[in-house]
Amino acid sequence: MAAGGGVIQPPASWSAMPSPWQDVQVVELEASAAEFKEVADLFHATCSRGRWHIAKIKRVQNLHQLYLYETHKRAIAARKRPSGANEKRLFHGTAKGAMPKINRNSFNRSYCGKNATVYGEGVYFAVGAAPWSIRDTYSPPDDQGFKYMYLARVAVGEFCEGDSSMRVPPAQPGTDDLLPYDATVDNVREPEMYVAYHDAQAYPEYLVTIRRA
Repeated sequence: MAAGGGVIQPPASWSAMPSPWQDVQVVELEASAAEFKEVADLFHATCSRGRWHIAKIKRVQNLHQLYLYETHKRAIAARKRPSGANEKRLFHGTAKGAMPKINRNSFNRSYCGKNATVYGEGVYFAVGAAPWSIRDTYSPPDDQGFKYMYLARVAVGEFCEGDSSMRVPPAQPGTDDLLPYDATVDNVREPEMYVAYHDAQAYPEYLVTIRRA
C-alpha cells in the first residue's frame, strides 16, 4: 500500500481505476474469490448461514479516503503508546441512503452517529456482525428486504470505557490532559463495541448486502 512509509498507492487487490484520486469505485466481488470468502467468513462468524444469506460483497475503492485513514493511523502509531495504531476489522450497519456518503466521505459523525450514544457521541463499530450491526435499528432493511453493513478497518489506538456524556474521549493518564484516548468502548476487558471520534479513523473497506434466509 505504501513503500517505506512514503506515497500511498492503491492496494494490489484493487481493480484498475482510471482516475484514482478523484473517483470512487465500488467493485462487486465474485462469490468464488478468496476475498469474498474471507469477508463472508467474518460475517458468518456471528450470523449463521442458516439464518442469513449474503447477496453481494463489494470492495470500496477510494484512494483519497484511504490516504486520510493511513495518515491518521500512522499518527496514532507514532505516539508510541502501548497499543500503537491497534487496527481492527469491525462491522458497521447502515441504511441504504447513507451508503453513497460513506463510500465517498467515509464515516462522518453527522450521518453515522445518530443511532447510538450510550458509550459516547461518535461512530459505532462492532466486533461481530451480530448482535449489534445486524439489528434493524442499525441496518434497516430496504423495500426488498436487503440489509447493509460495512466491514471497516478502524485504528482504535488507546481506548477507555465510554458513557453517554462523552462528546470526545477523556485524556489519557500521564499526558497533561493534552492527548485524549482514541476511542471508547462498552467493556475495556472484552470490547464488543468501539466508538470512533475522528472522521479519518476508519475506512469502509467492504460493503456487505444481506437478507434473511
